Amino acid sequence: MFVDYLFIVSIFISSLPTIECTIQCYKCLFTNPVYVSNKVVPLCKDFDYSEKYVVDCPFSTYCMKKIFSGDVSGKINGTERDCAPQKLQNQKYQNGKWQEEIKIEEPYTEGCQVSDRKGQILNKIEYCYCNSYLCNQSYKKSPCIYVISSVIALFLYLR
Repeated sequence: MFVDYLFIVSIFISSLPTIECTIQCYKCLFTNPVYVSNKVVPLCKDFDYSEKYVVDCPFSTYCMKKIFSGDVSGKINGTERDCAPQKLQNQKYQNGKWQEEIKIEEPYTEGCQVSDRKGQILNKIEYCYCNSYLCNQSYKKSPCIYVISSVIALFLYLR
């Protein structure tokens, strides 16, 4: 009997569309980038929580918010939001050839840290890291939560 339920649940799971379970974060810059890119990244000064600021972070498990202040011929304050940098790319020699290896590092803990940089132009930078969806300004549930909840509910119903 249990095997029948398990079989039905496995068929249900395999019939679901593939859902990416990557975290989404807000992304914006303090100033226009100095490099040339065809990808437009909005500025944080215009930040309005809209979809144009939302990015998928396939190589991150954390979002980041960086708040900085300094004195460059007058006080400046700024904010940047993005996926936390966690992607580590290496080359691995395997089966007689070099292959790219990508690892997602986990160097962060949830919360904020202030970097006091006395004597530098940007003398205070606060780095905040969080690991829920759009947490670098608001929260949004992952589609994975709904899939997992549906599978559990189906399993309990079939019991």
